[in-house]
Amino acid sequence: MFYQSSILQPKMKMGGRPGPMRARYSLFLFMLVIACNDATDKGTSKAINSKIPEIATPSFNQDSAYIFIKKQVDIGPRVPNSPAQDSCAKFFIKKLRSFNLDVTTQEGQVTGHDGLKLRFINIIASSNPKALNRILLCAHWDTRPIAERDIVRQNEPIPGANDGASGAGVLLEIGRLLGETPPNIGVDIVLFDVEDYGKPNVTDSYCLGSQYWSKAALAKGYYPKYGILLDMVGAKDA
Repeated sequence: MFYQSSILQPKMKMGGRPGPMRARYSLFLFMLVIACNDATDKGTSKAINSKIPEIATPSFNQDSAYIFIKKQVDIGPRVPNSPAQDSCAKFFIKKLRSFNLDVTTQEGQVTGHDGLKLRFINIIASSNPKALNRILLCAHWDTRPIAERDIVRQNEPIPGANDGASGAGVLLEIGRLLGETPPNIGVDIVLFDVEDYGKPNVTDSYCLGSQYWSKAALAKGYYPKYGILLDMVGAKDA
């Protein structure tokens, strides 16, 4: 089961300054440190001088995630059965492997709502693949083949900077951090294909790549402790 969360959503700012969420979090930590330093033992009325141990945490680079998003958009609309689909899949695989992650793919065909056979390429990158305690991070990377809501260009595919590239770009940056500082637990990054080739108001016509992946994962007994799904996280103040 997947849980959509804003925990990993970046503030897409190019200036390198922290977004509102990071600022609030830093303020919270500062107040927590002060509170702990001011703590006293009521039984003895002696000040407690214990210090909170510093824990090194990876630093999410917003500009790096932005570059990963731009690379996808520059390739073109990532619709099924297109050259851009192949090019972008190769980009993901090469980049994730450069982070020393264990990368595999699921490839095959599914049938779209219009009867068309659609090639899909799900990409799975794992950190610490032998660990039993695992978490799942996922997003889709394909784009909508038509832009129904565009007044002028309704029959053209969308660039998918937000709906498609943003979630995948964030996960690439997280993959980079996993390569630099591997955690003790296992982390699986899954990039789903053929999510947006669906018919409006027909729910099960969407998410064809993730439907395929989830059935295969269930059959193999894959049960992560937690799952976070990122989708359209590149909008302002997302």
